[in-house]
Amino acid sequence: MPVYHFVLHAYGTWHPDHPGGWHQHGERGPMRPDVALGRYRKKTQRWETAGFAAYMRTPLVEMVLDICRRRGWRCHAAAVNETHVHIVASWRDEMEALRAQHAFKRLLGWRAAKLAGTEGRRWFSDGGIPKRVRDKEHLSYLVNIYLPGQGGAIWVEGWPCVVM
Repeated sequence: MPVYHFVLHAYGTWHPDHPGGWHQHGERGPMRPDVALGRYRKKTQRWETAGFAAYMRTPLVEMVLDICRRRGWRCHAAAVNETHVHIVASWRDEMEALRAQHAFKRLLGWRAAKLAGTEGRRWFSDGGIPKRVRDKEHLSYLVNIYLPGQGGAIWVEGWPCVVM
């Protein structure tokens, strides 16, 4: 059963000038911050930078759970903070993880638009590569340490939804 960690970035929140580095589609590993390129990308982005206000976070976590339930996927954990949605999920068949990521982005974007009362704007950045969870230790780290450290609203299998 494949288990994946999805990190969905809110549109316009992770530019090349990010102090922690950035990721370029097709390149390996994080790239060093690039202030000029970051400034250019901010200036030319098509929509206003998106963010998940506090009132949106728990409903978005609930939407992740609904998406998984309706598709027969298992949600191990989900977290939403101001700029990211993290999902750790698995499924029985050999479905491509990018298809699952597309479903999450499309449906969570729809839910965010409803919550914010907006239409015709983008909620998530392009790209992103779902990361396969290596083993039980990696899964335990993600759900017990990494995701709770992200802040915002979090749900972990066997826990109630918590807002931090």
